[in-house]
Amino acid sequence: MIIPPEILELTFKSLHRPDRKNVRLTCKAFEQCATPLLFDQIVFSPNPAAFEIANLVIAHFRPHISTLVVFPVTHRKLTLSGFKAEAKELFKNDKKGDSAAFEAHLSLWFRLYTKRRQSEKIIYSSGEFVVQLCSALSKVPRLRKLVIGQSDFDIHMRERHLRHLGIKKSDLCDVNNCQLGHEEHVKYQPHPYSCPNPDALNLLHPAMLALDTFGPTITELDMEYYYWRYQRETVACPLLSISAFDISTPHSRSLSNTLSRLRKLHLALDLTANALEGLWEDVFLEGHAAMALSQASNLESLYIVAFDGDDDPSEESTFLPILGGCRFPKLTSLMLEGFFSEESELCQFIQASPDLRYLFMSDISLITGSWEKFADRVRPSLALHRVMLDNLYQVDGKDSMDLHYTYTKDSLEDFWLRCGHNPFTEKTLTLMKDSEINARRPMDQMHEHYQWIHQGLGWTKGNSWTSSVRSKIGLHASVA
Repeated sequence: MIIPPEILELTFKSLHRPDRKNVRLTCKAFEQCATPLLFDQIVFSPNPAAFEIANLVIAHFRPHISTLVVFPVTHRKLTLSGFKAEAKELFKNDKKGDSAAFEAHLSLWFRLYTKRRQSEKIIYSSGEFVVQLCSALSKVPRLRKLVIGQSDFDIHMRERHLRHLGIKKSDLCDVNNCQLGHEEHVKYQPHPYSCPNPDALNLLHPAMLALDTFGPTITELDMEYYYWRYQRETVACPLLSISAFDISTPHSRSLSNTLSRLRKLHLALDLTANALEGLWEDVFLEGHAAMALSQASNLESLYIVAFDGDDDPSEESTFLPILGGCRFPKLTSLMLEGFFSEESELCQFIQASPDLRYLFMSDISLITGSWEKFADRVRPSLALHRVMLDNLYQVDGKDSMDLHYTYTKDSLEDFWLRCGHNPFTEKTLTLMKDSEINARRPMDQMHEHYQWIHQGLGWTKGNSWTSSVRSKIGLHASVA
């Protein structure tokens, strides 16, 4: 019996990448269906080996490649004493922290760390990173999606290699019986001192402006998270600072051209004071981000999550400078997380998308108005298919406390999908304690939301979010 290719394609899409590879190797009959799914993306990071692998994949499988993953990482400049001090703090709960073998291991790790940092510095300063990216963009005719973030595949391969060597996933290998070669420490062990390169992440950096010239087929842009180690935990941090929207530069037209072609956009924005670096007044409050995003009028799916920092939510809106005045008439899927907004501006934004079918809002605080009035105003203009509203708050002006609604999923869907009773009433309104505000929801629940997103919002698979991630500084999931 010959299985129709459409059925084979759906079957292979439901398999994980390692399973697809195994099936392809064990049964040549499936090679034609499996190959496009196994070689559908290339990964760029600032090291010669990554460039070589990407170019080899492009040379052999360019018709199948639809996704380009870029992780522009850089490493901090540290002295040996500073490196050891931070490492000991990171691994202070390990019994081997004071051993001579541990000290020797850290010295080796530091030499390799410095070597890699110098190599990355040369790649960036020479322009090789931008040249390689432009070359890849020009050679892949069917490129559809650009992801700025860590690759799921890289993380999986690193852990798989460690297991193959008989080493369990840990902060540091067994220093008394180390089974890793010198160079493998750089490839497979965590680097708590690495962070994204701030220049390469700027939307007006040449690496991003190359999209206008070399990437005209890209319709999906995903600026997601990167992961690093913090107090022996994996921490998710946003890659993009609000300062990336400084559209006062002469190159802003290229950014507008790129945004106008997008159909799907995902931004994880850092609004904290440290990320702004003095650009709050120039970029944020003057609405440069909103002016730039307003060019993306063809968007069909939008996901924006904001890290709002420690600012007093009752003082100003974080929604208006980013999405104020933006109208997306073709939008069918919307996700918003981590914003402070006035009721009227949020209503106007959502009502401007009459074709909206999937709505997800979480950790949204109204600084004026109420969710009860918001729901009554917005529902008549929408015909939603799926809805998820979680952790909605409104600021009580009397004592500046967050008011939180407690309702069931059934009552929520009954109102939005079947014109039932409004669930946002005084009966469901409760005053949150400080401890509950500071720790709103566990990451396991976010993983459930992530699965819901894939089912309803149409984002393609391949995102680097996993249920094992525990975020110390944020409450948000990443969607690709």
